[in-house]
Amino acid sequence: DGKLLVNGWHDDQLLFIDYNGVFVVVQDDEKFNIYSSRQSKFISENGFDKVIRSEHTLFNCGWCGVQIEGKYTFVNEDGILAEGRYDMIHNFKYGFAGVLLDGRKNYLTSEGMLLSDVWFEEISAFSRSKRAVVKINGKYNIIDSTGALLLSDTIQNIASIGPIESEYFK
Repeated sequence: DGKLLVNGWHDDQLLFIDYNGVFVVVQDDEKFNIYSSRQSKFISENGFDKVIRSEHTLFNCGWCGVQIEGKYTFVNEDGILAEGRYDMIHNFKYGFAGVLLDGRKNYLTSEGMLLSDVWFEEISAFSRSKRAVVKINGKYNIIDSTGALLLSDTIQNIASIGPIESEYFK
């Protein structure tokens, strides 16, 4: 038996402590949960199937990737879930995270909402300039942080725009 960590969880169930020591991931037989030392409680009553983290932190742009009933989404530090459930998610970069649902792609904003009503065939990661390359109807365009498509005429060949920093979901 391990030492009692908190609320019935023991140190032998501890999986990860984030770099600043505020959040701890624990696992029981089937579920994972995240304990917030700032709030002195777990962020979910029911736990998660999986908790997804980047190298040294759980919460990137205020959100942590989780799996619930076979689908992925994000949860914030207060336990509030982002909009929707997805087949796959990417970590936030420059305020946006790529999501995949039924072969279509979109972005979640740092507010946990979809960036665009339009779903895309391909998307790239957002850049420092808060823009990304998207493909819709076989042609490429540039999307900004408001969800607006910036090119009045779409481009057939991505080389015309320049290199994509990294493509999601390939």
